[in-house]
Amino acid sequence: MLVTIDFLAFRHLRDALRASRSPLHDAAPPPAFVKSLFVGSGPSLHAPWPRHRTSLATTLVRRDGWGPPDLRRLALLAAWHENAPKVPLRFPMVERWHGVFDPVHIDGTIDGRQPVTARAQTPSTAQPGAILTYARGNRHPVRFLRHTNQVVEHLHRHDGVSMAAGLTRPGGPSTVVFSTLSCWTDLGQALEFAYRACAPHAEAIQLARAGHYGSELFFARLALVSSEGTVAGRDPFDTAVRAVA
Repeated sequence: MLVTIDFLAFRHLRDALRASRSPLHDAAPPPAFVKSLFVGSGPSLHAPWPRHRTSLATTLVRRDGWGPPDLRRLALLAAWHENAPKVPLRFPMVERWHGVFDPVHIDGTIDGRQPVTARAQTPSTAQPGAILTYARGNRHPVRFLRHTNQVVEHLHRHDGVSMAAGLTRPGGPSTVVFSTLSCWTDLGQALEFAYRACAPHAEAIQLARAGHYGSELFFARLALVSSEGTVAGRDPFDTAVRAVA
Protein backbone atom coordinates (compact mmCIF):
# COMPACT_ATOMS: atom_id res chain seq x y z
CA MET A 1 0.00 0.00 0.00
CA LEU A 2 1.20 3.52 -0.85
CA VAL A 3 0.09 6.95 0.38
CA THR A 4 -0.16 10.11 -1.72
CA ILE A 5 -0.37 13.66 -0.43
CA ASP A 6 -1.34 16.46 -2.80
CA PHE A 7 -1.23 20.15 -1.95
CA LEU A 8 -3.47 22.10 -4.32
CA ALA A 9 -3.79 25.89 -4.66
CA PHE A 10 -6.78 27.35 -6.51
CA ARG A 11 -7.40 30.81 -7.89
CA HIS A 12 -11.13 30.65 -7.21
CA LEU A 13 -12.84 29.61 -3.98
CA ARG A 14 -15.59 27.76 -5.84
CA ASP A 15 -13.05 25.44 -7.48
CA ALA A 16 -11.42 24.61 -4.15
CA LEU A 17 -14.76 23.85 -2.53
CA ARG A 18 -15.82 21.63 -5.44
CA ALA A 19 -12.53 19.75 -5.31
CA SER A 20 -12.89 19.27 -1.56
CA ARG A 21 -16.31 17.66 -2.01
CA SER A 22 -15.25 15.20 -4.74
CA PRO A 23 -11.52 14.57 -4.30
CA LEU A 24 -9.88 12.26 -6.86
CA HIS A 25 -13.29 11.64 -8.42
CA ASP A 26 -11.76 10.58 -11.75
CA ALA A 27 -9.29 8.03 -10.33
CA ALA A 28 -9.57 4.57 -11.85
CA PRO A 29 -9.34 2.40 -9.90
CA PRO A 30 -10.39 4.65 -7.01
CA PRO A 31 -8.17 5.00 -3.95
CA ALA A 32 -8.79 2.78 -0.93
CA PHE A 33 -9.10 5.95 1.14
CA VAL A 34 -9.24 9.70 0.42
CA LYS A 35 -9.62 12.72 2.68
CA SER A 36 -9.59 16.43 1.85
CA LEU A 37 -8.45 19.06 4.35
CA PHE A 38 -7.81 22.78 4.10
CA VAL A 39 -4.27 24.06 4.60
CA GLY A 40 -3.44 26.85 7.04
CA SER A 41 -3.09 30.31 5.51
CA GLY A 42 0.10 32.14 4.58
CA PRO A 43 3.13 31.71 2.30
CA SER A 44 5.75 30.70 4.91
CA LEU A 45 5.40 26.93 4.92
CA HIS A 46 9.13 26.24 4.46
CA ALA A 47 12.22 26.70 6.60
CA PRO A 48 13.54 29.09 7.77
CA TRP A 49 10.56 30.45 9.67
CA PRO A 50 9.96 33.75 11.48
CA ARG A 51 9.49 33.59 15.22
CA HIS A 52 6.03 34.00 16.75
CA ARG A 53 4.64 34.47 20.21
CA THR A 54 2.88 31.43 21.62
CA SER A 55 -0.25 33.20 22.84
CA LEU A 56 -3.69 32.14 21.65
CA ALA A 57 -4.16 35.46 19.79
CA THR A 58 -1.13 34.66 17.64
CA THR A 59 -3.09 31.86 15.97
CA LEU A 60 -5.38 34.37 14.27
CA VAL A 61 -2.52 36.25 12.54
CA ARG A 62 -0.09 33.44 11.68
CA ARG A 63 1.00 33.34 8.05
CA ASP A 64 3.07 30.16 8.21
CA GLY A 65 0.41 27.51 7.64
CA TRP A 66 -0.65 27.27 11.29
CA GLY A 67 -3.28 29.99 11.40
CA PRO A 68 -6.86 30.01 10.09
CA PRO A 69 -7.46 27.74 7.07
CA ASP A 70 -7.03 29.08 3.56
CA LEU A 71 -10.15 27.82 1.79
CA ARG A 72 -8.40 28.09 -1.60
CA ARG A 73 -5.59 25.73 -0.58
CA LEU A 74 -6.38 22.06 -0.21
CA ALA A 75 -4.53 18.93 0.91
CA LEU A 76 -5.67 15.54 -0.41
CA LEU A 77 -4.63 12.46 1.54
CA ALA A 78 -5.11 9.13 -0.24
CA ALA A 79 -4.13 5.48 0.14
CA TRP A 80 -3.71 3.03 -2.76
CA HIS A 81 -3.48 -0.76 -2.75
CA GLU A 82 -1.02 -0.93 -5.66
CA ASN A 83 0.27 1.94 -7.75
CA ALA A 84 -0.18 5.54 -6.64
CA PRO A 85 -1.17 7.61 -9.69
CA LYS A 86 -1.08 11.37 -10.03
CA VAL A 87 -4.75 11.80 -10.88
CA PRO A 88 -5.65 14.67 -13.25
CA LEU A 89 -8.12 17.02 -11.61
CA ARG A 90 -11.04 18.72 -13.33
CA PHE A 91 -10.61 22.04 -11.56
CA PRO A 92 -8.05 24.70 -12.65
CA MET A 93 -5.20 25.14 -10.18
CA VAL A 94 -2.38 27.63 -9.81
CA GLU A 95 -0.06 25.17 -8.01
CA ARG A 96 0.19 21.47 -7.19
CA TRP A 97 2.60 19.31 -5.22
CA HIS A 98 2.32 15.52 -5.39
CA GLY A 99 4.18 13.34 -2.90
CA VAL A 100 4.22 9.53 -2.85
CA PHE A 101 5.08 7.74 0.38
CA ASP A 102 5.61 4.28 1.79
CA PRO A 103 3.82 3.93 5.17
CA VAL A 104 6.29 2.52 7.70
CA HIS A 105 4.33 3.09 10.93
CA ILE A 106 0.57 3.55 11.40
CA ASP A 107 -1.45 4.00 14.57
CA GLY A 108 -5.11 4.93 15.14
CA THR A 109 -8.09 5.50 12.86
CA ILE A 110 -9.73 8.05 10.58
CA ASP A 111 -13.53 8.00 10.41
CA GLY A 112 -13.61 4.80 12.42
CA ARG A 113 -11.20 2.72 10.37
CA GLN A 114 -7.51 2.38 9.78
CA PRO A 115 -7.11 3.72 6.24
CA VAL A 116 -3.53 2.60 5.64
CA THR A 117 -1.60 -0.60 6.23
CA ALA A 118 2.06 -0.27 7.12
CA ARG A 119 4.70 -2.43 5.50
CA ALA A 120 5.70 -5.57 7.40
CA GLN A 121 9.35 -4.53 7.49
CA THR A 122 10.45 -1.19 8.93
CA PRO A 123 13.23 0.46 6.92
CA SER A 124 15.95 2.61 8.40
CA THR A 125 14.79 5.91 9.88
CA ALA A 126 17.74 7.67 8.22
CA GLN A 127 15.70 8.65 5.17
CA PRO A 128 13.47 11.55 4.14
CA GLY A 129 9.76 11.37 4.79
CA ALA A 130 6.71 12.93 6.40
CA ILE A 131 4.82 12.77 9.69
CA LEU A 132 1.02 13.00 9.50
CA THR A 133 -1.24 13.40 12.53
CA TYR A 134 -5.02 13.62 12.71
CA ALA A 135 -7.42 14.46 15.53
CA ARG A 136 -11.21 14.75 15.36
CA GLY A 137 -13.62 16.14 17.94
CA ASN A 138 -11.33 18.36 20.04
CA ARG A 139 -12.67 18.66 23.59
CA HIS A 140 -10.29 21.42 24.72
CA PRO A 141 -9.72 23.69 21.68
CA VAL A 142 -8.28 26.70 23.56
CA ARG A 143 -5.73 24.60 25.43
CA PHE A 144 -4.99 22.71 22.23
CA LEU A 145 -4.24 25.87 20.23
CA ARG A 146 -1.97 27.26 22.94
CA HIS A 147 -0.11 23.96 23.07
CA THR A 148 0.13 23.87 19.27
CA ASN A 149 1.75 27.31 19.17
CA GLN A 150 4.39 26.17 21.65
CA VAL A 151 5.12 22.98 19.72
CA VAL A 152 5.28 24.77 16.36
CA GLU A 153 7.88 27.22 17.64
CA HIS A 154 10.06 24.29 18.72
CA LEU A 155 9.40 22.56 15.40
CA HIS A 156 10.42 25.62 13.39
CA ARG A 157 13.76 25.77 15.19
CA HIS A 158 14.64 22.15 14.34
CA ASP A 159 17.15 21.63 11.52
CA GLY A 160 15.56 18.43 10.22
CA VAL A 161 12.16 19.80 9.18
CA SER A 162 11.82 21.39 5.73
CA MET A 163 8.07 22.11 5.49
CA ALA A 164 5.18 22.00 7.94
CA ALA A 165 1.55 23.08 8.12
CA GLY A 166 -1.70 22.58 9.96
CA LEU A 167 -4.61 21.01 8.06
CA THR A 168 -8.20 21.33 9.13
CA ARG A 169 -11.79 20.59 8.25
CA PRO A 170 -14.17 23.04 9.96
CA GLY A 171 -17.33 21.70 11.58
CA GLY A 172 -19.16 21.47 14.86
CA PRO A 173 -17.35 20.75 18.16
CA SER A 174 -17.62 16.98 17.65
CA THR A 175 -16.65 16.98 13.97
CA VAL A 176 -13.88 19.58 13.64
CA VAL A 177 -10.66 18.00 12.38
CA PHE A 178 -7.17 19.26 13.02
CA SER A 179 -4.31 17.50 11.26
CA THR A 180 -0.62 18.24 10.88
CA LEU A 181 1.91 17.45 8.19
CA SER A 182 5.64 17.91 8.54
CA CYS A 183 8.29 16.97 5.96
CA TRP A 184 11.71 15.85 7.18
CA THR A 185 15.09 15.26 5.62
CA ASP A 186 15.56 12.41 8.11
CA LEU A 187 12.72 10.52 9.80
CA GLY A 188 15.07 9.68 12.65
CA GLN A 189 15.22 13.38 13.49
CA ALA A 190 11.41 13.50 13.45
CA LEU A 191 11.26 10.75 16.08
CA GLU A 192 13.93 12.46 18.15
CA PHE A 193 11.94 15.72 18.06
CA ALA A 194 8.62 14.10 18.90
CA TYR A 195 9.70 12.11 21.95
CA ARG A 196 12.90 13.67 23.28
CA ALA A 197 13.87 17.10 21.95
CA CYS A 198 10.56 18.94 22.46
CA ALA A 199 9.04 18.73 25.94
CA PRO A 200 5.76 20.45 24.91
CA HIS A 201 5.31 17.88 22.14
CA ALA A 202 5.98 14.94 24.45
CA GLU A 203 3.36 16.39 26.83
CA ALA A 204 0.93 16.86 23.94
CA ILE A 205 1.31 13.19 23.02
CA GLN A 206 0.39 12.14 26.55
CA LEU A 207 -2.63 14.48 26.64
CA ALA A 208 -3.81 13.23 23.24
CA ARG A 209 -3.54 9.60 24.29
CA ALA A 210 -5.52 10.44 27.42
CA GLY A 211 -8.36 11.80 25.25
CA HIS A 212 -7.91 15.53 25.91
CA TYR A 213 -7.39 16.53 22.27
CA GLY A 214 -9.78 14.39 20.31
CA SER A 215 -12.21 11.51 20.26
CA GLU A 216 -10.32 9.97 17.34
CA LEU A 217 -6.58 10.05 16.69
CA PHE A 218 -4.34 8.90 13.86
CA PHE A 219 -0.58 8.95 13.32
CA ALA A 220 1.49 7.95 10.30
CA ARG A 221 5.22 7.91 9.63
CA LEU A 222 5.75 7.92 5.86
CA ALA A 223 8.98 7.27 3.94
CA LEU A 224 9.43 9.32 0.78
CA VAL A 225 9.15 7.54 -2.57
CA SER A 226 8.88 10.54 -4.91
CA SER A 227 8.11 14.25 -4.87
CA GLU A 228 6.91 16.40 -7.77
CA GLY A 229 5.77 20.00 -8.08
CA THR A 230 5.72 22.74 -5.47
CA VAL A 231 3.77 23.88 -2.44
CA ALA A 232 4.03 27.59 -1.58
CA GLY A 233 6.65 27.93 -4.31
CA ARG A 234 9.02 25.08 -3.33
CA ASP A 235 9.34 21.32 -3.39
CA PRO A 236 9.58 20.33 0.31
CA PHE A 237 12.00 17.57 -0.68
CA ASP A 238 13.99 19.51 -3.28
CA THR A 239 17.30 18.00 -2.12
CA ALA A 240 16.13 14.73 -0.55
CA VAL A 241 14.24 13.53 -3.62
CA ARG A 242 17.44 13.29 -5.66
CA ALA A 243 19.00 11.05 -3.03
CA VAL A 244 15.96 8.76 -3.04
CA ALA A 245 16.03 8.50 -6.84
